Amino acid sequence: QPVRFCQCLRREGVIEERADVPGKCAQAPVLRLDSYQVPDRAPDGFASHTAVARRYAALEECQEGKRGHTPRGVRGRARATAAAIAEILHAAVVERGQASLVVSGGRTPEALFRALARQDLPWSQVTVTLADERWLHPEDPESNEHLVRTTLLTGPAAAARFIGLKTAAASPDAAMPELRRRLAGLGRPFDAVLLGMGEDGHTASLFPDAEELAQALG
Repeated sequence: QPVRFCQCLRREGVIEERADVPGKCAQAPVLRLDSYQVPDRAPDGFASHTAVARRYAALEECQEGKRGHTPRGVRGRARATAAAIAEILHAAVVERGQASLVVSGGRTPEALFRALARQDLPWSQVTVTLADERWLHPEDPESNEHLVRTTLLTGPAAAARFIGLKTAAASPDAAMPELRRRLAGLGRPFDAVLLGMGEDGHTASLFPDAEELAQALG
């Protein structure tokens, strides 16, 4: 299904030749980082929300000045995307009493996270988790959890429930039983998923041609 999903997105012009979206994430709204326009409905009947973000530039490229955008333009797109995500989360809370948000790390989403943290939401009914994580202590500045806690889970948004992916286990493989328990109560599909795209085509720590790719997409 994830392969077919991405083929549909490519055909519709939503994504270009990039790594495939993880299967379970494919059912939720995916905000494209390299385009200003995202359809309100995913192609071929895949579930989506009408409030999916319609304008979101590649913030990392803008911040580095590669496209000549001003910082004001970057902030404007971050605010617009934050408002779109907030609309999705608010609708989920109204419908089910809770909402889920899965986010990526890296440098790209920092402006977006700060704008999202200022949104007026019933944050205590929102659960935030990560699409992937580096095997680092949560207080390490390079960890995705550190980024989320210092830029997104601030102010009123600090009331959100957060599910981290780093445990006390010696390795990621050893941590899997604990992570399955942590995530067991998080319903599927997720309400909103924010995925980035590395220059080498990786997303959510899934790298093109990696030996574990087929298993991860299964």
